[in-house]
Amino acid sequence: MSSGAGKRGVQQVKPSKGKIVQDLDKRVQSLEMSLQVSQMLVRQLMENMQPMKTDLNELALRQRDLQYRALAFQELTSLDSAKVQELSVNLQIKDFDETSDKEDAELKYTSVDVVSEDSAVIFTSTTPKEESDKGILRSKMLLSDIQFPDLRDALLGAKPGEFIDHVINGVSHKIEIIGVRKAPAPDLLKEVNIDTVKTEVTSENVEA
Repeated sequence: MSSGAGKRGVQQVKPSKGKIVQDLDKRVQSLEMSLQVSQMLVRQLMENMQPMKTDLNELALRQRDLQYRALAFQELTSLDSAKVQELSVNLQIKDFDETSDKEDAELKYTSVDVVSEDSAVIFTSTTPKEESDKGILRSKMLLSDIQFPDLRDALLGAKPGEFIDHVINGVSHKIEIIGVRKAPAPDLLKEVNIDTVKTEVTSENVEA
């Protein structure tokens, strides 16, 4: 005589309509709350951006005023526009060099002869005349901070005085390596509490 155990199926209890409605109501309330929070954040963002927009407009007005003052001064004094352009560029380069030297001292950078992965690169570039000279007057950046991987690869291993032809944002640049700096060891950096300064001046910002 043999006996066997019967198998029982597991029955799932279906929620009642009232329960379904209650769950949906909770979800709707949660969604409404999320929308309200999102709207509040958007309003705060717009309110915070308004002063920035006002500041930018004021800055643009001041810049336009300075440009007209410079043009008026140039016309009254009969200055050579080419000499004014040259002097403006030289002053910007001088300011860049002073800022760069100060940064080197504060961050304890040392001058090296070749670009490595942990280097800061100082370079300039020129572009063809048909591009209205969109070159970079001076720039100093950590190699790791350069956003273009192909440009990082091209700069890696370069030495001061060398030239690199490279296309950036569709524009052909002839890049000259001016200098290379190396950061100190991590244990020395602990004594420094200053963020790296990325100094960049483009020739587009220079107007006669």
